[in-house]
Amino acid sequence: MINAVDALTALSAKRLIIATPFEEELNRRHEKFWNDSGFEVVNIRGLGIRRNIDIKKLPMHVPYTLAKEAYLETSGADAIYLPCASFGPPAVIECLERDLGMPVVTSTQAFIWAGLKALNIKEPAKGYGRLFEFL
Repeated sequence: MINAVDALTALSAKRLIIATPFEEELNRRHEKFWNDSGFEVVNIRGLGIRRNIDIKKLPMHVPYTLAKEAYLETSGADAIYLPCASFGPPAVIECLERDLGMPVVTSTQAFIWAGLKALNIKEPAKGYGRLFEFL
């Protein structure tokens, strides 16, 4: 998750909405990690799913819908974080950013962003969220 910390820091985010497919226990651990890392989790919503195979069966619109619901319940957030590699395809990032007007970071996106930075690749990539403007 360190890549996501760096990514959200680069986006100047401090107050997070987190949307996950996970069970409540794992959501609480995520919330603690983010709070301990200097962020404020203003809302965290999960679907209560335990098995990765079940997460992969979710329709592609589910991460969008969950994140938007969490956003509508919340005020004052700086960014949305989707922490599961099987949850939050690239199209969701662009749609949420456009519709909600705030940056969205997924764990996979943050991992790729960190790799591009480590390789000193500075060419912005369109269509994968605001994060890829910060290379």
